[in-house]
Amino acid sequence: MDAILEVLEKNHAEFIALAGYLKKIPAQVIRQYRNRIVNIHPALLPSFGGEGMYGHRVHEAVIASVKSLGATVHLVDEEYDRGPIVLQKTVAIAFNDTPDTLAVKS
Repeated sequence: MDAILEVLEKNHAEFIALAGYLKKIPAQVIRQYRNRIVNIHPALLPSFGGEGMYGHRVHEAVIASVKSLGATVHLVDEEYDRGPIVLQKTVAIAFNDTPDTLAVKS
């Protein structure tokens, strides 16, 4: 985690955007960049979020339970997918959608 902070500081990072990043961000990084880290999650939070909910797992869960999908941009905090929501957008799920087609839509 010190290496992450070192790289961020060396490159004068002011903001961090995560998309498809699957590891938990170390607490030290979150503290130093509080309210300056966002994540793009491929589902509407708070549903279909948390540890283990990524990629096809998210889309399979959505197909099994609902008829709309979307993406969520949220601030990153110490818990998986629990930071304040910045933006959400929805798309309809077609009867023949698969995890692959939903991944493209979201």
